[in-house]
Formats: sequence, C-alpha cells, structure tokens
Amino acid sequence: MRDEQGRASASGVPQEQQYSYNEPESEYEPPRSRAASALGATAAVLGLIAVICSLLFITRTIAPASLKFSDVLSLSNLEWCSFVFSILALILVIAAKISHRRAMEDGRRGTWGIIGIILALLITVCGLLIGNLFPQGVIQPSVSENAPVSSSKTMRKGIESSVGSCTGGWQSLSTSSYPGLTLAELCKDPRMAYVTFENPTMASLERGAVNSKISDMLEEYSDNGKAQGDWRTLNGKMWLVFGEKANIEKLQKSWGGTIDTVE
Repeated sequence: MRDEQGRASASGVPQEQQYSYNEPESEYEPPRSRAASALGATAAVLGLIAVICSLLFITRTIAPASLKFSDVLSLSNLEWCSFVFSILALILVIAAKISHRRAMEDGRRGTWGIIGIILALLITVCGLLIGNLFPQGVIQPSVSENAPVSSSKTMRKGIESSVGSCTGGWQSLSTSSYPGLTLAELCKDPRMAYVTFENPTMASLERGAVNSKISDMLEEYSDNGKAQGDWRTLNGKMWLVFGEKANIEKLQKSWGGTIDTVE
C-alpha cells in the first residue's frame, strides 16, 4: 500500500486523477455512414413532398371549387407529382440501406421516408377512386345559374347574346352514345359547343364522359390551328358549355356556373 502511494507521489500526479482519467471516445463517423444518413434524410423530404401533392390531389378531387388552384396544379400534374416523388424517395431509401446498413439501424430517417411513400400512394389511390365515382367532386358549391335549358333555341340565343352570333350556324350533334343527354350542338365560329342533360343525376354521371370526348377530340386535331387555344368548360346542374376561355368567362357572367379546365 505504501509502495503504491509512493509511486503515485513520485510520478507527480495525484492518485485520484490517475484513476479518474478516461480517454475520450472517437466521434468519427465513416463517410459511408454520413452518405447513408444524407440519403435517408433526403428520402424523408421527398416523401413529405409526395404526401403534400397527394393531399392537394384528393382535396381537388373531393371539392374542386373549395380552393383556388392555378392551371399548373391540375389533377394530372398533382397525380404525377405524387407518384414521381414517391418513386424518388423509394430509390433513395434503398440506396441508403445499400450504402450502409448499420447507418439505418435506428430506422428513423429511413422509416419516415417509407411512411411518406405509403401515405402518398394510399391518398392518391383514394383520390383516383373518388374522381372516377364523382367526376365533378363530392362537395360542389351552390352557384346561381340562369341557363335557358328549356330548348335549343333559347340555349343558342343565350350563348350568342354573350359571345356574339354564330357565323356558320349551329350544327346538331348525335347524343345516341350518351343516354343522359337531351341536346348537343356545335358552333364553328366562334368555336363553341353545349350539351344539356335530362336531370342533375344524369349530369353527374355523364359529364365526365363528355369532358373525355372533348379532350380526345382536341388531341386528335392537335395539329390543326383551330384546335389550339385556351379551352374551358362552363358547368351547371343540367348543362355544359365548351369554348375558349374569354368566351366562357363572358358567358359565366350571364349564366353563372363553374369554370373548369380541359385536361
């Protein structure tokens, strides 16, 4: 005992300090570990962006008129946004796990990325189902409308009083493929068309098919200069009018209704 104390005193270092001294642990993080952490964090951010896109998508699907969306935030763009960012997040999560599995043992960053991917895909799929069942949305605002749907003559007169007379005359269109339609006519100059439905229920069911037909026709004649333009539809409870944005906005002031983009 005396010998140990003597040796401690001889070294000039108190015995308590000798036994309490510990070397600091190394805080060095391998490059692969840092890369895995960065990839996991980026995946979480991309997953969050995908969730935001999917939430905007389902919101516009359920209540298209509840928020003011720009043309950039169309349904198709939001849908693609959700899928693309989900795929990118998934790729980064896989890359992070391959880069360094031990860096992902706590699972926090990688898990948040995966949770974001799952949520975004589930919300987007739900939005697609709702959009197919309710093309005009589940929640629709009550709007005043004054469209004279009683006859083709009153419909023509109402449109021409807002946008000008139809130079070439109105042409009747066949409605045999759409059982819920009662009238359908087309004007070539100015280029406009309208359809009327039997009742609000048939309008809700057939409106999506009419919009799809309009989109297909615009795509088919996309090389034709007359098909180029900023097209819109004006929608009421039992009618739909198609035309260029300027004319549709003029008609809305007279008839009311809601304006939608043609996708």
